[in-house]
Amino acid sequence: PSDLSPASAIHLGLGRACIVTAEESSLTCWGINTRGLSSTPNSLSRVDNVASGGGHACELQGVTLACWGDNDDGQIDIPNSVENPTAIATGAEHSCAISDGMVICWGGNAYGQTEVPDTIVNPQVLVAGDYFTCALTDQNIQCWGDDGQGQSKPPSILINPSLIDAGDYHNCATTGDGLECWGSNGAGETNVPSDLGESTRLAL
Repeated sequence: PSDLSPASAIHLGLGRACIVTAEESSLTCWGINTRGLSSTPNSLSRVDNVASGGGHACELQGVTLACWGDNDDGQIDIPNSVENPTAIATGAEHSCAISDGMVICWGGNAYGQTEVPDTIVNPQVLVAGDYFTCALTDQNIQCWGDDGQGQSKPPSILINPSLIDAGDYHNCATTGDGLECWGSNGAGETNVPSDLGESTRLAL
């Protein structure tokens, strides 16, 4: 769009893009609009966080969560158990949130991507690929769901991970020793360049 305001954040999904405006913290999306995906809801006046999945999206304002788009697998039907959410993540057919210090997931579960392990304690960051989910806790990274490309098995060499992001079938995380990536490598996406400097943000 030619009339976009300066952005404070950019979010990319399948065939679409969204920005959070810097001045008003409002959400603007464009691109594929199947099932109203690029027509953002009016329920939230200011946006703190956005997660864009395969055919749906969720936005967070304070502790208020709204989702829209494709709902064939119930991925936008937010469970009543989600209270005081602080983080959100969306996959191809599922959604997750950190709610009162716990991870809650809903929607498609063909690969167990909504079956949160009992071993997750104090989750800080939540990310989702197409059919898997990962949580960064204050101790480590745990992933669950589809592991056909090894994307749900974080390397044992991860030391003090601080950032994580997920692609469709791979992950990357920053550690005390630099950047580590794992999972699908069909296009070299987990081959971290040897001359890469310190990473302050991740986007997959």
